[in-house]
Parts: sequence; C-alpha cells; structure tokens
Amino acid sequence: MATPSVLTVPSMYGDGILYSGPTAYGNQLITNGNFQTDTNWTKGTGTTISGGKANFSSATSVSLFQNIGSQSGFVQVEFNITEYTSGTLNVYSGGNETVSNINIVGNKIGRYTAKVDRNGGNNNIIFGSSDNFTGSITNVSVKEITQGSDFEFTRSTTGTRINEEGYIEDVPYNFAAFSEDFNNSDWVKANANVTSNVESSPKGNLTADLINSTTTSGSYAGTTITVTNSSEYNISTFAKKGNANYLIIILINGANIVRQWYDLENGTLGGSLNVSSPTVSDIKIENSGNGWYRCSLTFQTVSTSLNTRYYISDADLVISSAVGKNIYLWGAQIVKGDQPKNYLPTTDRLNLPRLNYPPYGGCPSLLVEPQRTNSISYSTDFSNAAWVKGNSTITANQTIAPDGTLSADLLQLTVAGGNVYDSLGGSGDYAFSVFAKYKDAQFIRLRSTGSYAYFDIQNGVLGSTINVLSSKIENYGNGWFRCTVVGNNSNSLVQIFVSDVDGSNTGTGSVFLWGAQMEAGNYPTSLIHTSGSTETRNEDKALYAGLGTTDNFNDSEGVLFIETEALTNNNEARIISINAGNGLNRVTTGYPSSGDSSIIAYLQTTAGSGASMTITGVDTTQKHKIAFKYKLNDSSIFIDGVKRNVDTNVAMPVGLQQLDFANGIGIGVAEYRGNLNAIAVYKTALADTELANLTSYNNHDLFIPYRSRMQMISADQELQCTEHDITRFL
Repeated sequence: MATPSVLTVPSMYGDGILYSGPTAYGNQLITNGNFQTDTNWTKGTGTTISGGKANFSSATSVSLFQNIGSQSGFVQVEFNITEYTSGTLNVYSGGNETVSNINIVGNKIGRYTAKVDRNGGNNNIIFGSSDNFTGSITNVSVKEITQGSDFEFTRSTTGTRINEEGYIEDVPYNFAAFSEDFNNSDWVKANANVTSNVESSPKGNLTADLINSTTTSGSYAGTTITVTNSSEYNISTFAKKGNANYLIIILINGANIVRQWYDLENGTLGGSLNVSSPTVSDIKIENSGNGWYRCSLTFQTVSTSLNTRYYISDADLVISSAVGKNIYLWGAQIVKGDQPKNYLPTTDRLNLPRLNYPPYGGCPSLLVEPQRTNSISYSTDFSNAAWVKGNSTITANQTIAPDGTLSADLLQLTVAGGNVYDSLGGSGDYAFSVFAKYKDAQFIRLRSTGSYAYFDIQNGVLGSTINVLSSKIENYGNGWFRCTVVGNNSNSLVQIFVSDVDGSNTGTGSVFLWGAQMEAGNYPTSLIHTSGSTETRNEDKALYAGLGTTDNFNDSEGVLFIETEALTNNNEARIISINAGNGLNRVTTGYPSSGDSSIIAYLQTTAGSGASMTITGVDTTQKHKIAFKYKLNDSSIFIDGVKRNVDTNVAMPVGLQQLDFANGIGIGVAEYRGNLNAIAVYKTALADTELANLTSYNNHDLFIPYRSRMQMISADQELQCTEHDITRFL
C-alpha cells in the first residue's frame, strides 16, 4: 500500500506542534538579514538600519521590504524583536491578499515565526504596521517551505480536555506564560535585570536565563495569574546557583503572603515564613542534574489573584541581596492540583491543540470546538452566594472532582424538594450541564425555566424529561456523570434538584456536584472554568494545515482520509479539504449543511464536472473512517470499510496545494468541528481493497508508515492507544 504524503494522528505531538511529517526548507532567500549594513532593503518613512537592527518609528503599512523572487506556496519568516515601544508589526507578501497577512504581536521581545502565503502576492517580503509600530528587529530569515504539513492552532484562550489519566485538564496546564523567557514583558522585573539564553537548561539547550540583582532592596522576576478560589495550585521552577546561593519563592494571594527559601548550593530546603496560613504543603527541592534543582510547593488559594515571585537571596531567611548577585532560572510552571506535573513549555500559553482522550480510555482525538461562553459565574464553587440554596446546604471541597482535585461540593437537602439555583439572562437554545456523583440520592433534576430532565446518577441512565430538545448523561469515571439538558427559553433560571425518585422533586438525599455550565447552543461543549465572572473560550482554529508545495498533493488522482466524530448530529457544514487556495479547485469531505446525520464527499474543479456524494442516515456523533478517492471518471467514498457511492463522470481539480480545516473556499468558511483521530492524504487512487482496509476497524495499513515518521521528526509522545497501536502488526 502507498505511503501517505500527509499524515497526522493526535499522538504525533511534541514541542507544541502536531506533526504531519518532517518539514523541509529551501535556501535562505534574504540578504543582509542581520542588518550589518544599510543595504539590500528598501526602507519607508521612519525606518532606519543601524547597529545591526532595523529600527521603526511609527511604522507605516509598508515600512521595510526586500525582493526575494517568486515562489508558489508558503515561506517561513523568522525574526527577532529586540526593542518594543508601541504598536504591532505585520509581515506579509504584498499584493491584494488579506487572509494571508500574519499579525505579529509586537509587545513581546523575542523570536517570532510566521508562514506567509506567496500566492496572490508579489516578490517582496514586507514588514509594516497598521497601528504605528515602534521598535527594532534583527536576524530576519525567509525560507521556502518545500515539504511539510504541520498543523498550527489559534485559540487565544485556554480550554479544557480529558487527559490520558481520565481527568479534566486545562490546555495548556501550565498557567505561567513565557515559561523559558524571563526577559519577556509578561515577567515583571523588580530591582533586577535578565540576560537571556546564557546557560544550558536541564533539557540541554541554551535557553536558561540569568536573573541579576540591581539593588539591595529585594530583586525578583514575577508574574500574576487568575486562579480559582479555595483550590490547590503547585508552583515550581528550575533554578541553579550563580553567585547567589538561594532562590526564594514568594506567593501573594489576597492578604496572605508565603515565603519559601531553597538552598541551591546544597540542594536542600531552606527556611520558610507564613507557610501555615494559608495551607502550604508538599514543599520540594529535586535534583535535575548539572547543578539544576526543581523547586516547588503546593498552595491553597484564598482569592482569585496569585502573584508568583522568584527572588535572589544571599542567605537563608534573607530577602535582600547584594548588587550584582544572580541565579539562573528556567522552566517556570503553575498548575492546578497538588502535584508538580511534567514540565510543559509555554510561550503565550494559549494556542496549543487539545488532545482529548475518551473518558473511558483509548486513543486521543484532536478536539476542535466553536466559541462558547459559560454564563455561570462560579462553575465549581456552589458554596458561593451566587448559587441560591433552596432548602439545602452546600459543603465545599468534599470529594475528588473530575479534574483530580479535592474541589467537588456536597449538596444536601434540609427539606424535600431542596435545590440550588442561579439566575441568568439570555434566550434561545441553550445547553445546561453539571457533573454529578451519587452519595445517597439516586436522581438529580436539571431545570432551566420550563424545561426539565431527570438523571439517574447511581446507574448512569437518563430519566424522564419535560419540554426539552434533548438530554444526555455521560460517564466520566470514578462515579461521575456529566448531565446535560438542551432546551429553548426566553430566560435562564438554572436549578439543580436532588431526588430519590424519577420525575419527582419531593425526594430527599444528597449528591456531589462540580463543573456547572450554561452555554448558548443546542449541544454542550467542554467545560469552561469560571471563578467570579462569565468566561469565553474562543473557537479552535487550525490554520495553514498541510502546507508545503504541490508536491504534497496530486491533481490527477489521490485519496483524502479522515477519522472523525462529530460534536452533534446537526446540519452545520464542518469540512476538511484539499484545495488550490482559490475557492474553485478542491476535494472535500465531512458533514454538510444540507441535512442532519449525513456525510459528504465533494469535488469542485474548473476543468469540468465535479463529484457530489451525500450519505444519509449516519449517526455522526459516532466515530467513522471516511476515504474519498478521486480520479478521472472514477471517484468513490468508503465509510467504515464499505463503498457507499461512486461517480464515473468526474473531471480533476487543478493546483491542489494545501490542506485546510475548512471547505477550501476561504478561511473561516464551513470550518471543521469535532473530534478528529486522523488525517491522511495519498497521492495515488488506492484500490477498492486498500480503501476497505483503510476504513475498516484495524486500519493498520495507514499507520505502519507512522512509525518511521515518528522517528524522523523525533516527536515527544509515542503512540499509546489500542486501535492504532501498530506494534502488533510489525
């Protein structure tokens, strides 16, 4: 069987990238990228070249450019922002294109990478600004992407997923931004300066920073994040002595301040102040080799703002240090829970894909969801006054929640028919959900003004309903069930009742609760944490997926394969496509806008007739393997090992060059939503027997080439699941 030219599964993930194969680049296209001379570049108003930098003062839309010749496809642009005053910096290729302009956030000093579309542009690579960027750049590199198809994600907010241990987890779980760049403006420096990338890190690369004291009044690098009140967080960093021997971790949370000293000379714990109020536990210093120690502690929050500071110290229980004293830092991490999880590097810490595991275990999928807002302001704190207690009491933090922390509350009735409720605004379709666990009441009832649904949380089955669009109960393990009612209201009073009888709110008993969510829409999405206000999770966008050159694709024949599970059985178009970038030549498959419970295969071409196949009566919320074969007058669609449709009058598309999580007409049109287990592109039209094998249960023909690709790209995570485990086939 042929080897796919593009292949990705969620386990092919490492270093913040979801790999689809090795990336290859052409020769350097830029001359004088380090600005050693004032040559080769054309400068606009307010732009100068001096001191090894290009300097912008209120940059215009075209401030600096260089002719790099013509290329098709994409180029990778890299550069350093060395100084920043104001504005944002854009890099693009010119012409009339708009969707290919890459906006670089200019208020962060550091190295930036962007892919720029060369189709529709001109021969120039251009730096400019729409809001008067003022700052400096250097070390510009531009190379053509000659092979590669790595997925890039944009969400600009955190999200949640189910991790491989079955717990709900934030993505990314490291709440510290720019974890290896203490020189970044995200880290506040007080009486200190930072020299970047001057020491080998515990990972062995030259990415550790030197934190240096500039006064004797206490010198540190610090950051502030929003946390959940009354929850445990683990704070850690890797530290190495410079000419100072001690690191101090100081935490400021509301009126409480904690100080813990770490002896980097001897690898032992130093003294502490205020560690008993609030609760501090699990204080550790662990040897990481080559003089590095991972210093950590677990902290119980008492407010929603946590300020973390890493101080330089000369001696135990001394906060001040002499001028010029320093230590090395690398790998800052703040995680929810009482354990220091495996270190996860972050930059802006937002744009990472969500590798979502089934609650019952198995292979991960790539979770791609629309934007949603949780209107409940305290999603996991039912003891808060925002939740009104009707003939009931709430006792906080009584059992382990679905995220593995001691944060689930106990709802106990004082009178039959008791409940907790929250009054919200809003109208239209909604999905109201909560995680519930049996204690001694068998049922809960969810109500949202006029709609009612009962859930048997002892046995994990649906009870009776009144005036709902739909309801469901999902097993999350350890006795937890996510209960959801979908309805339509003119307002949104949300109530959680406890009962020991289906269809009645007069029962008694108690249940554990956690993770309430009220969102506009006709199906639930992953949990959005709130702690004092509503919160929005932006949509997951997979941008520039499958990029490279036309060598990755074949206009005359091929196969587009996906393994997918929809979030809902509705008639919203959600498509994966191979396309030419012009909206006219494309090969697509996914879910159509024309009907519920359907899968489509569609081919459009300027060369003549295309193909359109719709398979109806499919429960799209179940996992399906789909292969769309295209060849001149010979196209077909296979689903789960069976040929479902053919078209023998098909012309071929022209200029296929990219793979998109959209329908190929434009960015943001019919974007894919769902759980995606695999994508593969073949440059040959596979035989029917091969297509049947590819889409059958054990599609090992696809994943045998995966092992060699993993070795080529050195991805961090090996394939650890059942259905796709190819080791049994080798």
